[in-house]
Amino acid sequence: MARAEQNLPNAYPLYTDEDPGQAIGYGAYRPRGTLDWLAVFTIAGHGYFAHSNGVQTLSAGDLFVVRPNTPQDYGAEPATQHWHNAWAHFVPRGEMFDWLDWPTIAPGVMFVQLPPDLRDDVLNQFREMIRFYRRGIGRSLELGLNALERALLRADECNPRSGLPRHDPRIRRAIDHLLANLTDPPSLDAVATVAGLSRSRFAKLFEEQVGDTPGRFLELHRLQRVKRLLEYTRHTLQDIAEETGYSSPFYLSLRFKHRFGISPRDYRLKFVQRRGS
Repeated sequence: MARAEQNLPNAYPLYTDEDPGQAIGYGAYRPRGTLDWLAVFTIAGHGYFAHSNGVQTLSAGDLFVVRPNTPQDYGAEPATQHWHNAWAHFVPRGEMFDWLDWPTIAPGVMFVQLPPDLRDDVLNQFREMIRFYRRGIGRSLELGLNALERALLRADECNPRSGLPRHDPRIRRAIDHLLANLTDPPSLDAVATVAGLSRSRFAKLFEEQVGDTPGRFLELHRLQRVKRLLEYTRHTLQDIAEETGYSSPFYLSLRFKHRFGISPRDYRLKFVQRRGS
């Protein structure tokens, strides 16, 4: 498994494909993981996901979801080199955290095996997601994420943990508060107070349940808001910085490029070109 690290393009909140070429030798190695979430659904063939507890073999109907900053080492089964899958990098909306609670095979790696009666429906939702993503017009990204949500919700039907309590209600309150205050980010102490926890206890519990620190979670969602404004408005970067709570357009540009590997200006140009293609 000694492969060079591979990084997928991350210029959009939803980046996905279902290319038959992936069926041969497809894989990725990211020892530091990614800043977003990853979902991979096996359509046919065999793959593997190597993790701290061993190696999980993958076959038709297997679906794994990886939290941010979790090492990723996965690919086609070496003996056959045939693994056909659909995948997406995504950022969950707030309400998704309540049901993205699946059995884990390693820290940050969740896995479910779908029964035959669910596989076609989940695959159809992935295909719908891909169709919207490739259209690149109107609200294609939102529609694509909505299709992905439906796929994950259907998969949750076979989750043995589905009958158990989900996120601690204190963390749910904190998530809601953070998402309601993206343009005027509250301090860690203020969010801990909303949750009714000490600062240290809140930070620890939040990262355990959400898979990210409160600060990174907040910035990721703020930058998603920046993307929407770049895509669907003609606001200047100064206006967008003010609307999303960044101290200056320069600082916003730094954080945006650090997160997505592209400047806000170039992102807007690529999005416009993509819509026109």
